[in-house]
Amino acid sequence: MRHLLPCSALAIVMMMAAAPDAGAQQLRVFVDAVVSPVPARPTEAAREQASAAYKAADTARKELEKRLRAQYGRKRDKWPAEAQEQLAAAEEARYRANAEWLYRVDAEPVTEHWRRDIAVALTRSGNTGSKEHITSAESRDQAHLIVTLVGVRNPGAVIKAAYDRCLAVRLARGPKLSAERFARVPGTWRPRRAKAARLAGPDDRSPFWQFDCCGLYPHFNPDEAVANVIDDFVGENRDVLLTTGTSQ
Repeated sequence: MRHLLPCSALAIVMMMAAAPDAGAQQLRVFVDAVVSPVPARPTEAAREQASAAYKAADTARKELEKRLRAQYGRKRDKWPAEAQEQLAAAEEARYRANAEWLYRVDAEPVTEHWRRDIAVALTRSGNTGSKEHITSAESRDQAHLIVTLVGVRNPGAVIKAAYDRCLAVRLARGPKLSAERFARVPGTWRPRRAKAARLAGPDDRSPFWQFDCCGLYPHFNPDEAVANVIDDFVGENRDVLLTTGTSQ
C-alpha cells in the first residue's frame, strides 16, 4: 500500500515564507527525539489492517466531497469556511492513515544525529532562507516550543540522496510559553510548504501538533523542512504567540 504522491515541482516556488520584521522576537525551540531502532517488519495481517483503514478514510473523504459539492457547488474556494475545513480534515485523515503505514514499512532508525541536525537547522539559512521567527534552546527548561522526532522513513525517491528522507515530528508547548497562548493557535492551521503536511492537530486526546516533513533533493534536506514548518507555525501565529502575555 503506497499512495502518497510526490509534490509537483511547481510547489517549490511557494516554499519561501514572507520576510518578517527583522527585530521581531524569536521563540526558543528545543529539539528532542524518541531514539529507536528499526521496528520489526509489519505482518501481512498488519498490512491488510492498514489498507482497510486507508480505504475507509478515502471512501469517507469521497462521500463527504460529493455531499459538499452538491450543497455548495464545485468551486471549493467558494464554500463556507466550515465546509472547507470539513473536507481538509477528511483529506488529512486519509493522508495520516497512509503515513502511519509508511512509517512502519519504510522505517529507518531514529538516531541522535537526526536530532542534532534538526537543532542546527533551526538557526541555519540553508537553501530556503533564514528562520526568522525561531532559534535553538539549550535546554527544555528554556524552550517556548519543543519539537520531538518520533519517526524516520525512506520514501524511496527516484534519486537516492543521502538526506532524501521524511521525518515525523510532534510540536508541543515548552515551559516558557503559556498553555493559554499555545491553545489559541487556530486548530485549522496547516503547513503550506512543499513536501510538508499536518498529520494531526491538538484535540481533547492529545496536546500535540504532528507533522510529516520530507526532504527534496537537491532543494532542501528533511531537517530544514522541519525547521521551515516550525518557523512558519510561529510566524503565521505571531498575534497569539508573541504578543503581551507570552512568558519570557
